[in-house]
Formats: sequence, C-alpha cells, structure tokens
Amino acid sequence: MKTTKLILCFVALSTMFLVGCKKDTSSSISNTNWSLFVPDDPASLYLADVTYTLEFGKSDVVFTRKYDYGDMVETYTLEGTYTYSNGSGVAMIHENGDTTDYRITFTVTGNTLVWRFNLRDITLTKQ
Repeated sequence: MKTTKLILCFVALSTMFLVGCKKDTSSSISNTNWSLFVPDDPASLYLADVTYTLEFGKSDVVFTRKYDYGDMVETYTLEGTYTYSNGSGVAMIHENGDTTDYRITFTVTGNTLVWRFNLRDITLTKQ
C-alpha cells in the first residue's frame, strides 16, 4: 500500500513538472514569412497594387514592397537585423548601398504581424 501511494505521488509530481515546463515557442519568429496585398494602395503614388512581404531569418530581416502599376512593376527592398521577444520587436533596416538605418517596431499576435513603417501600421499575415 505504501509503495502504491509513493508511486502515485511520483507520477503526480512528474505530471505537474512536465506541464509546468512546456516550451514557449511564441518567442521566436525566425524563419517565418509574412505578406499583405493591397489593391489600389492609397499610400502609393498612383494607386498601384502593392504587395508587402517580410522574411525573418535567424537575426536578419528583409522587407519588400512591390508596386504593380499594370504596365510597370517596381520593387523596393530594405534589409537589416531585428530583435524580438514576448510579442514585440525592433528592426534596423536600410536599402542596399545605403548606410542610413531605419528603426521599425512591430508586434506579433498569433498569425498577424503589425509593422510600423513610415507612420503607418501595415498588418501582415503569416504564410
């Protein structure tokens, strides 16, 4: 009888320990891709269809804006590094060949990422 109670006690403690030590995977966004398509984006110069994409590596990030004017397509890419913890992050990005970094803040909730760029919130979806 004492042996059974002792075994049940160890099983109960082990279960509580394993539940309490569940790994938190929400603190990492590395190797994820996010996008948003905006037809006739009012933020573009001539109401172009704009596709915004974000690609997060281990510590690097690439932000792309593709403007589709119908007869012409322009793509702008900014890249740099980021830090992320507990649902929010900061990216330091620049255009290729430029040394000026832009500080971008962002938040992640589930499959939604809000990227604060040029005084505008861009809400992207995880792919």
